[in-house]
Amino acid sequence: MNEKKSQHFLPAMHILIKGNVQGVCFRITTKHLADQLGIKGYVRNLSNGCVEICVTSGDAQKLIKQLEQEPPPIRIDGIETRKISLSDRYSSFEIKQ
Repeated sequence: MNEKKSQHFLPAMHILIKGNVQGVCFRITTKHLADQLGIKGYVRNLSNGCVEICVTSGDAQKLIKQLEQEPPPIRIDGIETRKISLSDRYSSFEIKQ
């Protein structure tokens, strides 16, 4: 009898940031803040000019509040959040290309 390995999915918070968030060190800033807060997950630029953040462990709302206080040239015009499930595990916070 074949046994399938069950895929374990972990809860995560998916965050989409709109505004002037590419080309202004936003991903580096996000990683720095996430590391300070002990957050695990990733950040990456999207082709539509937005930035995607995925938090798999830690306080996503605290990260968002700190990002909203970042000075220009970073400018956040909108934030969308939703809960998702991921199969990937993160032991730190990564900047994805």
